[in-house]
Amino acid sequence: MSGTGETQDHSWLVTMLGPSRVGKTSLLTALQVAANDYFAGTPVRVEPEDEITRRAFADNNRIMISELKARRFSPLLKGDEEERTYGLTVSAGVDTHRIVLRFQDYPGGYLSTAKSSRVTELLADSPTAIVPIDATLLMEAGDDNSLEIMTGLGLVEVEEQVRIWAKTRTQAGDRTRLLLVPVKCESYFNDNGGQYNEADKLFKMVQKYYGSLVDIYRQESGRGPLMYAPVDTIGPIELMDVTWVVDDSGVRRMKPEYSVRSDAFGAPLPRKIKGAEPVLAHLVKDVLSVQDEALRLVELEADRQLTDIQKENLRRRSNWFKRFLDDFSGNHTKRKVRLEEARSKLDALNADLEKLTQGVDSLSGNDSGRVRIWP
Repeated sequence: MSGTGETQDHSWLVTMLGPSRVGKTSLLTALQVAANDYFAGTPVRVEPEDEITRRAFADNNRIMISELKARRFSPLLKGDEEERTYGLTVSAGVDTHRIVLRFQDYPGGYLSTAKSSRVTELLADSPTAIVPIDATLLMEAGDDNSLEIMTGLGLVEVEEQVRIWAKTRTQAGDRTRLLLVPVKCESYFNDNGGQYNEADKLFKMVQKYYGSLVDIYRQESGRGPLMYAPVDTIGPIELMDVTWVVDDSGVRRMKPEYSVRSDAFGAPLPRKIKGAEPVLAHLVKDVLSVQDEALRLVELEADRQLTDIQKENLRRRSNWFKRFLDDFSGNHTKRKVRLEEARSKLDALNADLEKLTQGVDSLSGNDSGRVRIWP
């Protein structure tokens, strides 16, 4: 455990599970933008962990804003060509204890090549998997283009990865949470400047194409936590038309055309994220929940109220849980000293985390009508 004044980071791995150009990086940028807006004026901060994350998110945000100012929007951004990990730190104004959400991303082409095994490896260490879903493709392609929908969303490949991930982690006694996150939803909700409310239709389309994936996840995870949360990743855009093009690899893809909404004076409206807050909140609450379990275990272990079997069962909850406990208790020869040190710091840690919990609790209640319970 870090000494007084030192920073103690508690990381949580999240793997983005989707093909190229589905909107993975835009979704991650939206999480930070939404958090900054929501927590403005509070002690809670959500910031890039490192320069790689800061630069990637800034570049993505810059492209989005410049497109809006130019009164055009083209969602076909170039996909990542390298494997990357983006980190967002979440703190409550006390830097001694921070949560670090580390999002593992990779070239979407990995899913359908020999490198799919690498995606499986990334998922194995991740309690959480986020599946970004191209809402425009689902809503506008039509039944005649079902093959293009399945190809564009990588459905077969994503299902197989979910099956392996949920089975492997559940059999090991580790946690899972699956998040289905439709992106580019601006034309289907009227709570962020849009003209129409097609929330029910979007949910039904996701159920139609992702129903078997959810069944697989529930069977393999023992009905683990599942979340459906549509996000406006851009803001002031309106779908005008769609055409179809053949890309460099010979795949037929949808090319949407959007208009940019204007204010009363005719100026293009700024980027405005909607729906990302609950996604961020539930991620942070999962970390806090496991961390609270670990702290309680430290207290019980210090009081010698746990058997060796109970300790081992709790330690197997997740790789993160193991690391957290190791920070506190260390090996057998140092356990007594470390537990005494840990006990003396529990009150301070709990006070820091309580500030974060209060802010996140209010954030997770901001689900509005977007978050749905899957039947």
